[in-house]
Amino acid sequence: MQSAFLQQRVPSLLNGPGITQIGGLALVAPYFNENKPLRNLPPVINDVAGAMEIQEVFARQLWSGQPGDPGVYVPHLQKKPLDGMGERAVLVQLAKGDLTVPVPTGMALVRAGGLEKSTTYFRFDLMYEKTPGYPTRNSHQIHLGIGSTVAMSRVIARGMQEQVATFFASNGTRIVQAEPAEFFETPIKLPLAENIEYITANPGVQAPVDSASFGKELSPGSLFTIFGTTNTASADQGVASGTLPTTLGGVMVSVNGRAVPLSYTGKGQVNGQIPYETAAGAGTAQLVTYGIGGALLPIQVSALAPRLFTTDGNRCIAQSEDGALNSASSPAKAGRYIGVYLIGLGPVNPSIATGAPARSVPMSLPAGTVSASMGGRRITPSFAGMIPGFVGVGEVDLLIPADMLAGDAGFSITVGTANSNTCQIAVAK
Repeated sequence: MQSAFLQQRVPSLLNGPGITQIGGLALVAPYFNENKPLRNLPPVINDVAGAMEIQEVFARQLWSGQPGDPGVYVPHLQKKPLDGMGERAVLVQLAKGDLTVPVPTGMALVRAGGLEKSTTYFRFDLMYEKTPGYPTRNSHQIHLGIGSTVAMSRVIARGMQEQVATFFASNGTRIVQAEPAEFFETPIKLPLAENIEYITANPGVQAPVDSASFGKELSPGSLFTIFGTTNTASADQGVASGTLPTTLGGVMVSVNGRAVPLSYTGKGQVNGQIPYETAAGAGTAQLVTYGIGGALLPIQVSALAPRLFTTDGNRCIAQSEDGALNSASSPAKAGRYIGVYLIGLGPVNPSIATGAPARSVPMSLPAGTVSASMGGRRITPSFAGMIPGFVGVGEVDLLIPADMLAGDAGFSITVGTANSNTCQIAVAK
């Protein structure tokens, strides 16, 4: 590569064969000789024509390739031109709400170069507010959206690119108002922003529901789901195992002012756990995305609120002894055991830290008495407790009476005096 670089110089700086082998391996022509000792070799006296010129070219090449701070160079565009250089025409386009290159980065250049009059500021926050359903909160590279499937993105990109085209066509003498004018400050308004400048539209979400049956019943240690527009710019993120974090994908949820553990965040849904320490009674939840809080959402927390996981057709999520998921085509056998999954068992012993998975030894069992009802018959479970390795998820195992009639049987759980929802379990003889 270096040989080709030297060969392209006019006149060529190739000056002889120099080193033609390294470690016994032949080098490919063309050759050059910079007459420079390698590491751990003694100094040499330069007696090779052209060697010093080659060393100087390489030194300048290395220097010119060094990274530098644009804030040091930008004053020389207009404010303090270098000797022999006149002022340069400049157009700067910045966008509020850029999550990739935050606003202070661009503002630092504008401030250092005194380029306020040459800067256009795209008010992404105003556009976002007036464009329901806009798919992202990140304005990065919005000027490239000419081919976007989103109509407003095409409009904004056209306005910004027409401004650039006019600037170049006039040899830098004209900076026109970018359109639509309601979304652009041309020039940027003072004072220059000092903060991150993420858009201020609040997340539009619904009040939390339980993650098992999507009802309003919540309790300490139970799992919740929030549906709606979360405004996260990240891809869907989930936590497969271990202790749950309180921030995930730029999203945080607070319950009564306390950050809670999250297991999943996406553009339309957030899952998490109600802290075990949450007091029973009326309270509030709030979703915060990138530091921007949504409205306070009302919640009602009960001391106990068992909720059975359900699937389509209000069928309980349950497994037979052989591990088969219960369904009309795969019913549980009368006289055999079945395991049913739920949340909201309430306080357990030994206790589990909020956000932490349940232990296997010793297993955590509910403090309240647990009973089951199946097909109108009261059944005492053989086991009720938290599933080791999972956060907030419990299991109830019981023996289906041998004389239980075939077909769908209504199933529910009672913990203490709190009743669960009722779902269906398919039974076969």
